[in-house]
Amino acid sequence: MPTAFAQTPQIQPPPTAAQVQDAAGLLPPSLTAWWLAALVGAVVAWWFGPQQPYQPRVSAATFDLERDLPKAKASVRQRDAVKPCSWRSGDQRFACGDEPWAFVGPYGGITAGVARRCTWAHPVAAGATAELRWEKAAVGRELQVQLGLVDAAPAGAPVHLKVWLGADLMAELQSRDASDFAQLVKEIPVGEGRADLRLEISTTDHTLRMACLDVRMRGERPGGVAHPEAR
Repeated sequence: MPTAFAQTPQIQPPPTAAQVQDAAGLLPPSLTAWWLAALVGAVVAWWFGPQQPYQPRVSAATFDLERDLPKAKASVRQRDAVKPCSWRSGDQRFACGDEPWAFVGPYGGITAGVARRCTWAHPVAAGATAELRWEKAAVGRELQVQLGLVDAAPAGAPVHLKVWLGADLMAELQSRDASDFAQLVKEIPVGEGRADLRLEISTTDHTLRMACLDVRMRGERPGGVAHPEAR
């Protein structure tokens, strides 16, 4: 069975549609639509921000997505255009757009009824692909991948996750709603101890596609060169 990744969430989950409606219902009718949008936007922005100091995950994996996120290069590719995401060291996340949910970073949410610590990667636009790249990542013996939509995300277009090592597609998972939790554990073939790693996250409709994922590699790769992270 795969190693359980569930831990106490470090970030407060986002508001549900009902909670946003409740916030809007507090406004007196005399306020304009502009003020309504501003209030709801402020509520959403607060909810998506860290609610307690971020504590980095301690991991003995050769590669750990959350731990090694600051080493990545993040971008969004749409058609022929590629836009880099900016790293925010204060809350340990990549900002990939102006919206408060358009980030890649540590998160805690509910998938399939279980609280999980994971890395949020909400697609920023229909047809756009978020990419995370690491040059010469430490490759392990075993690959562990999890993908799910969090916080009561309704059924909709599936979010796709692809994991590449060099030119080899190692994993491809998808999730359609908050009850659809996909996971994979796979032995990594013999090869070099380090390789370029790339994650791709995409969907055909990004509406409420609140994707959260976890990727780790463990052990020393057969035929590889031992490296300090391998235990």
